[in-house]
Amino acid sequence: MTIETKYNIGDEVWIHYNMTPEKMIITHINCYCRKRGTLKIEIRYVLDNVISVNEQVLFPTKEELLKSL
Repeated sequence: MTIETKYNIGDEVWIHYNMTPEKMIITHINCYCRKRGTLKIEIRYVLDNVISVNEQVLFPTKEELLKSL
């Protein structure tokens, strides 16, 4: 099985954090796999060794983050 991620370790991404846009660096990527009937794979990105989030809340630029609000 091959798991591909949208972002890589070391990438700078933008996130809405503490009520403001913040630029953070991906320091770790965690992959969780479980099977309860169907296989479920969850990718979590660790940012600045502080928070763990899923891909849907990350943006490559500040402009794309602001457009999503």
